[in-house]
Amino acid sequence: MNGDTRTANRRPAVLGAMLLLLAACAAPAATSTPTTAPTTAPTTVATAAPTPTPNPLAGKTIGFAQLLRAGCDFCAEVEKNINKVFTDAGATVFTLDNEFNVDKTLANVDVMVSKKIDVLLCFCPPGGSVEGSLAKVRAAGIPYIGIDGIPQDNGTDWTYFGANGDDSGQKSGQWVVNYANANWGGKIDAIIMTWAPEWEPTTMGRVTGFVTVLNAYDPKFTLDSITKVDAKLEYEKVLLAFQAFLNAHPGEHGLVMYGPTSDVHGLAAAAAARALGREADVVALSHGADAQVRAELSNCESPLKASLAYFPDRYGEFLLPIVTAVLTGAPHQQLNFTDHQVVDCKNLKQFYPNDVYPSPAP
Repeated sequence: MNGDTRTANRRPAVLGAMLLLLAACAAPAATSTPTTAPTTAPTTVATAAPTPTPNPLAGKTIGFAQLLRAGCDFCAEVEKNINKVFTDAGATVFTLDNEFNVDKTLANVDVMVSKKIDVLLCFCPPGGSVEGSLAKVRAAGIPYIGIDGIPQDNGTDWTYFGANGDDSGQKSGQWVVNYANANWGGKIDAIIMTWAPEWEPTTMGRVTGFVTVLNAYDPKFTLDSITKVDAKLEYEKVLLAFQAFLNAHPGEHGLVMYGPTSDVHGLAAAAAARALGREADVVALSHGADAQVRAELSNCESPLKASLAYFPDRYGEFLLPIVTAVLTGAPHQQLNFTDHQVVDCKNLKQFYPNDVYPSPAP
């Protein structure tokens, strides 16, 4: 009896202890931050450093046979961008001046071959230096990339980057037609243009594409009827020829001066018109949109109204993926063309927003 009473008396105590234990387990966790730091650091798993991406141009030598170093703003912009882009990519650029001369170009390529360059960028003058240079590097097993000059060769071991002659010629022709319709009542009196008779067919498209558009607009304009001046980068020769052209058309007010060879000829056209007081009778259009002509284009009152842009200041950027593909054996197009745009005073800042031009003389 006494034993049962003690057992009975312990049951409430045990039950109470159990209830306290359950209450403690069910209580919410503390939300305060501990005042002491953990005694052990968290365990971390070591990871391997990422494998660096191989640089395909590191240590490569890019041979650049430059068309002309003195007196060619277009060439200077091309060289500057090629140097920057390929140097930044880890390559060395080895440049020689072709001096716009076929024999000098071929001699330069011999030097390039002896230097064991990894690829040749040849800004070759017309007249045989393209095919001759290709033959030399082909024999040495060096890839050839032509700039603004397509080899007349059936092989597939060369690549081209540069002007699209027919596209540039047609865009130029259409711009002239549009200008005549907007400003001259659709009437074009006469046309003079520069050219190089030895251009290969693709480059000659600068002329033939232009003539095709003008002939469709007015059949009197043909390759024979348009006055032509055989000139490369000469300024004085073209200036005199353009002045003679103006003097031969004294009473006409719809005169076109077309310089598909160089912006030098666009500047010569503007100078000829100013010298004879014929600015209102002339519209001039050249090719390149290089640095020397953009200041003139910024003046909407200039007789030189437009230039067909090649973007020489970006040639290195355009060539980088092509050169990389050639040297790594990756698939690539054999023919790669500039996306030509007609640049004038109205859209110049769209293409060259950082250029600063002097105010035109009153």
